[in-house]
Amino acid sequence: MLPLMRFAPPVYHWQVRRRICRWYGNLRAIEQQALGVTTAAGRADILEQLGRVEAEVCKVQVPLSFAESHYHLRTHIEFIRRLVEEIGQPGP
Repeated sequence: MLPLMRFAPPVYHWQVRRRICRWYGNLRAIEQQALGVTTAAGRADILEQLGRVEAEVCKVQVPLSFAESHYHLRTHIEFIRRLVEEIGQPGP
């Protein structure tokens, strides 16, 4: 029983960290798609994907020790959303 109690917290933290890293992987893939999009329909698709990721991220409760990583992820989602919206704006 003692070995299990010793390894449980690191395994739990690894799982939470892995989940956050998976979302970052999804976000990176969406960003790569966004950089190549040229149509309004493509931008709308990217924004829809971002919305789904953001909804999933917001639903999940993370331990307080991972709150900073969780907020950074949400900030980065918003950054990609603004990037996609700027791509659609006519230049100066």
